[in-house]
Parts: sequence; C-alpha cells; structure tokens
Amino acid sequence: MNSTSSIRRQFPPRGLALVVVLPLIALLTILVVTFLASVSTEYQAAKSQEYSSDARMLADSAASMVMTQVQVATGSPSLAWASQPGMIRTFNTTGNPSAAYKLYSSAQMRVEGAFDPVSKLADEVPADWAASTNTTLYTDLNAPVWVGRGSTAIATTPSFIPGRSRGITGRQRPSWAPWHR
Repeated sequence: MNSTSSIRRQFPPRGLALVVVLPLIALLTILVVTFLASVSTEYQAAKSQEYSSDARMLADSAASMVMTQVQVATGSPSLAWASQPGMIRTFNTTGNPSAAYKLYSSAQMRVEGAFDPVSKLADEVPADWAASTNTTLYTDLNAPVWVGRGSTAIATTPSFIPGRSRGITGRQRPSWAPWHR
C-alpha cells in the first residue's frame, strides 16, 4: 500500500468545513437581519400608536373641559344664563352678572362678576396667535374652510348655521355636503 494514499484517507478533504459553515453563517445573518427589521417595524407601530393616543387624549380633554364648563354654568337653578360664542354668562335673580365661563383656553376659565373680554383682549389672546409657527396651537373658528372635490374648492364657514346654504364667498355649497339643503 502506498503511504500517500493512506494519509489522504485518514483526513477529510480540505474545504468541507468551509462549505458547511458558510451557509450556516449566511442563514444566521438572514435570521438576525429579519429579526432586527421586525423589531424596527414594531417600534414604529408602537410609536405611531402612542402619538395617536396622545392626540386623542388631548382632543378629548378639550371637549371635556368645555362640557364641564357648560354643565357648571347652566347647572344652578337659581341663576339665569346666556350663551355667546366662546362664553356662557350667568346672572343672579336681580339681573346682575354672576360669573362668566370661558369656553376657550385661558389661564382663568371662570371670572366672577361682569367680564368684558374686549378690554382684556391682550391678556386673553397671545399677540402671536396667528403666526405660522402657532397654527397647530390656535384655531380661528371664524376663518373659512376650503372644501374641495376634484379640481374645485369652495370656501365655507366652519360652524353650522341652519338655513344657510351659501358659503362666505357666495358660492353654492356642494350637494354632497351633509348640511346642504
């Protein structure tokens, strides 16, 4: 027997380990990348849910604040009340102002006695409320809303006014609008 052939038979061929290990490393790499992509997607979905929940909570808190103000202002049987845009005023039995309940964001939501919002305008409305940096913080409820369908847009007032069938520009409101009569 040849001494060279007996030595080759005792050891496995070179490169066999490389052929076995390389696909395993590639498979492991694919699994790790897939896992990391899944974690990233789950994180983004969780953050999106968190932001959505925060926005809903803020919207609900504003609505709850206004509902509470209305309930408190109109809840006393011994007081007469009158509503106006942004405020409910209460009056005592002699007709004198009792309190003013604000329905907008303010440092003081209830003011005792008579309240003149025009004289307190500098305290009530920030000077830069209409700045482009504050459009997400403040809303002008009297500003028109442009409602569009296709290539046309119509300016309408955002508040519901029964019997009013035209927008502020005098153009007809679209027939698909729920308040169109």
